[in-house]
Amino acid sequence: MDQEKSNRIKIIVKIVSFVLVTIALIGVVTLFLHPEHAARYSDERSVEANRIFDERENSIDVIFLGHSGVYSGISPMEIYKKYGFTSYDFSQARQLPWESLEMLKAVLKVQKPAVLVLETDQLFYDAGKNIAESFGRSLVHNFVPILKNHVAWKDWFNKGKKRERSITKGYKFSKDVKPFKGNKNWKPTDKAYKIKKSHLGPFKDICDLCKENDIPVLLLEVPSTKKWDYSKFNAVKKISEEKGLPFIDMNQILEEFGFDWETDSRDKGDHLNYSGAVKVSDYLGKYLQDTYGLVSRKGDEKYASWEEDLCKYEKMIEREVNKK
Repeated sequence: MDQEKSNRIKIIVKIVSFVLVTIALIGVVTLFLHPEHAARYSDERSVEANRIFDERENSIDVIFLGHSGVYSGISPMEIYKKYGFTSYDFSQARQLPWESLEMLKAVLKVQKPAVLVLETDQLFYDAGKNIAESFGRSLVHNFVPILKNHVAWKDWFNKGKKRERSITKGYKFSKDVKPFKGNKNWKPTDKAYKIKKSHLGPFKDICDLCKENDIPVLLLEVPSTKKWDYSKFNAVKKISEEKGLPFIDMNQILEEFGFDWETDSRDKGDHLNYSGAVKVSDYLGKYLQDTYGLVSRKGDEKYASWEEDLCKYEKMIEREVNKK
């Protein structure tokens, strides 16, 4: 009996020892792969957004913060080409407000934008399973960041060679054309969508954080006809009035910038293609420059890299547009 008890104790000791050694090894490796900023933990979902950290410090005039509607519908390089100020799509698929808040905290350590453009559709992404999965991933990555930090793995084994800057500045090109064919249900109503507390809290925290840092916030809804309606507009309008922030719902001004759901959507009314992004970017570029007095960086030697990236971007666009 004593021998059996002794064997059980030995097994338990071995298991505990194995777990402790594994945790220690993970900790040691994490020291080598731990990036300077928490938001730089990158997987396929976030790697393009996190390439903002490859930009020179305090060189981004405008940050666009939000989910896939941002990186599909706004092209910072189109804005730079015409208006000269710098911007970046700090966005990823299914990005939720608490993710946006953590990302903003991290990027403010290296960038002091003149304006933050905060996309509002992230307030209404209510798919429970995806929310739970996202929150679960965040917890795991906070405790064991190495599991997500694929970029750091590549950098370390590549002898620290720096990644190239994003020539699209976070924008994701698509020339697909899949028109919206349905009838837009855009009937005025006094009803306001009830935003989840888990979404509303961090969204307002973003606004407060920007106020603390003297960064103006513009609330924005990029054209989207599948999931957007008047009740959501009313919900965001309430926030904008409460916080004293301007709010542009581009769904209400489509004619002002020549938008057409027949030609400017890549997936039947949810996300925009390149044609739509050019129109949205042109409108936003002019609005931001006129409203916030943003200056052109063209001709400034400190922004020579943007001219280099613009050349690469234009070649990429020409190649992709002409590709059969």
